[in-house]
Amino acid sequence: MRGGLRTCLLVGLLAAPALMVACGARTGLGTGGLLDAAVIDAAEEETAEPDASRDADGSPADAPEDAPIDVTEDDALPDAGPPVPMISTNLWGCVVQASGTLKCWGAPSADGGSLLTATAIQGLPGPVVGVTVGDFVVYARMQDDSLQDWGDNYEFAPLGLGYNSGIVSAPTPVPSLGHELVSAAGSAYHACALLTTGGVACWGSASSGALGNGQTQGLVMSPGPVVGLATKAVGVGTGFSLTCAVLASGAVQCWGAGWAGQLGNGSDADHVLPVTVAGINNATSVVCGEDHACALLANGAVKCWGEQTYGQLGDGVIATGLEDLYSTVPVDVVGLQSGVAAIAAGHEQSTCALLSSGAVKCWGRNEWGQLGDGTTGSRPTPTDVTGLQSNVISVSIGLRQGCALMSNGGAKCWGSGVLGDPNAPKPSLTPVDVVGLP
Repeated sequence: MRGGLRTCLLVGLLAAPALMVACGARTGLGTGGLLDAAVIDAAEEETAEPDASRDADGSPADAPEDAPIDVTEDDALPDAGPPVPMISTNLWGCVVQASGTLKCWGAPSADGGSLLTATAIQGLPGPVVGVTVGDFVVYARMQDDSLQDWGDNYEFAPLGLGYNSGIVSAPTPVPSLGHELVSAAGSAYHACALLTTGGVACWGSASSGALGNGQTQGLVMSPGPVVGLATKAVGVGTGFSLTCAVLASGAVQCWGAGWAGQLGNGSDADHVLPVTVAGINNATSVVCGEDHACALLANGAVKCWGEQTYGQLGDGVIATGLEDLYSTVPVDVVGLQSGVAAIAAGHEQSTCALLSSGAVKCWGRNEWGQLGDGTTGSRPTPTDVTGLQSNVISVSIGLRQGCALMSNGGAKCWGSGVLGDPNAPKPSLTPVDVVGLP
C-alpha cells in the first residue's frame, strides 16, 4: 500500500435532481464536481440507439487509441443552472448555499490565517454553483461556467494558473478554461476539469499517466486535453495519480496508476490513456479515494474496485495483517444493491453513501473516527453514521473527516480535521454541528 496523506472526494445531494462526480487524491480532492440531471437526460437521448461507429466498449471503431474526442457545438453540456446546496470536505470544508454564497471553514483566509467556523468567502465574481475542496485548494465553479480557485499552488501547481506561485490567498480565475467548466476535481498532485464540450482537461503532475496525455513524468502547468476518451464525458474525478470519468454511454474510463487495480480493467498495470472499467455500462457518478474508486449505478447500486486493505470496497474483505489486498474489477458493496442517491470517497481509504431516505452509511478505514459511528475500528461493510438517519441532502468524506449538509441548511462534521466547531473534541467520533450555518 502506498503511504502518505490523501485528498477529499465529492458529494451527492437530494435537494434537487443532480449528480455529483468526484475522486479524491493524495491529501487533500479530491475531488469532484456538480452535474445537472439534464446532462444525463441529454446523454440518454444520444445513446438510446446502438451506434455502429463504435466498438462494444464504446470506443470509436477503427479509430487510433489516441484519437481526440470529437464533440460538436450541438453536443455541448448544459450551462450551469441556479446554485444547488452541496458540501465538500478534506481536512476542512465548504458549503454552497442556495443563494450562491460559498462558506468555508479551515480553509485559508485572505490574511493568511485559517477560518475556524463557516465564513463567507469574499472576492468571488458572482454566485457559486459547485465546489470541491482538494489538497489545501478550493475549486469553485461560478454560474458563468468559469473556475475560480485558491490555496497552496507550490509543489505541483494544482491551481492551473500556468506557474508555481506558493500560497494564493484570494479567489483567482483559471484563464485557460474560459467559461467552459462543468466541474473540477483536484488532488495534491494533479487536477482535472470537465468541460461543457464533453472533453476533459488536466494539469499538474503527470506521474503514472494521471493526466491522460501520454506523459508519465513532469509537470503540466495549465489545463491540457485528455486523449482517447471513448465518448464525451459527463463527469470526472481524481485520485492519487488516478483519474476517472463517467461517459455519456454510462461506461466509466480511468487512467493513471494501476498498482492496486484502481483502473478497474482487470489488471494492475498503469495506463497513460483511458481504459474502460470492466462490467459497468449504467454509471451515473464515480468517486475515487486514495487508491480505490466506486461507481453509483442508475438502479441505485454501488460497485467499487481497487485497494481494499481497510475494507474500503465495502464487500466484506479487510486485511488481517500487513498484506495489501485489492480487486482489479468492480465488486458489489454489501447491502447497497439499490436505494443509494450519492456516493463519496476519501483519504484515508474511506467511502460513504447517501441513501434516498436521507441517511448516511460509511465504510473502510476509521483510525481517526472518519466513519462517524462512534468507534475507531475499520469497517469492511457499510455502517450507519451516528445521528444521520434522515434529512441529509449532501455528503462528503475527505482526509480523516466526513461532513454532511442537512435539509435545514446546517452541516455536521466528524473525524479529525477542522470540523467547523473550535470546541469540538479531536477526533470527534460522532457528528458535531458546524458553527456559522445555516
